[in-house]
Amino acid sequence: MPNLEKITQVNEINQLISQGKQKGYLTYEEVNDVLPSDVIAPEQIDDLMHLFGENEIHIVDSTAKGEKLISNKDNGSKEKGTDSSEEVSPPAKSESVSIDDPVRMYLREMGTISLLTREGEVTIAKKIEAGQNEVISAVANCSVTINEIKALGDQAKKGIVSVFDVVVVGEPEEKKAEIEKGETKKFLKNIRDLKAHSDKLQKIQKRIETKLTEKMRAKTEKDEIAQKIVLEGAIRKINLAPDVMDGIIEQIYEIAAAIRSVGKQ
Repeated sequence: MPNLEKITQVNEINQLISQGKQKGYLTYEEVNDVLPSDVIAPEQIDDLMHLFGENEIHIVDSTAKGEKLISNKDNGSKEKGTDSSEEVSPPAKSESVSIDDPVRMYLREMGTISLLTREGEVTIAKKIEAGQNEVISAVANCSVTINEIKALGDQAKKGIVSVFDVVVVGEPEEKKAEIEKGETKKFLKNIRDLKAHSDKLQKIQKRIETKLTEKMRAKTEKDEIAQKIVLEGAIRKINLAPDVMDGIIEQIYEIAAAIRSVGKQ
């Protein structure tokens, strides 16, 4: 099979097969991480699946499933006994290929998607970061949303909401009970800092509205920019949960829509 010979000449494929033989399985992720883009073309998937089948390599969703599959296989072998005279016949090629039908479909689909280069990943990461910065800036510029965040602090203090419902805490679920008190304390401190920075910004903005010399106005406007940056940092430090942030963003949209509506009247 010419196509099969071409595939086996690729170092990445040989490494993949070697790894699969050693473990008895490969995960979807392992296959996609190793396959170069010029080998994952849809027309080559059948050959690749045939190759996996010939080498008795199972393709599974996760490492856990792979280990379980191999464990069950080993246990089945033990139950048959260790009679050396009993010859174990290898699985038919048709069986080893047929079990990979879902994989074939999966990889064919993956073959139609251009894989990201490192530069592409960096570009997307920068766009995501820029979008997050815009959201934080919008929140910092809206007193209504700042007050909403402060209200979350009051609710957490009174026990109306759990800190885990409003902020992201990078701890396993089973540890949450023992760290809740500490996380709540940290959250409330961050809210106090937010309030202090917000109050300071409001004072600066009120000063700008007064009659100032040109030099003093320029200085005060610089102070405003600096204080907004500090306030944005305070918002980031709180690390609000995605659904909470989504609700705040929705509020900003509603406020903007209301302002536009009034402007049209």
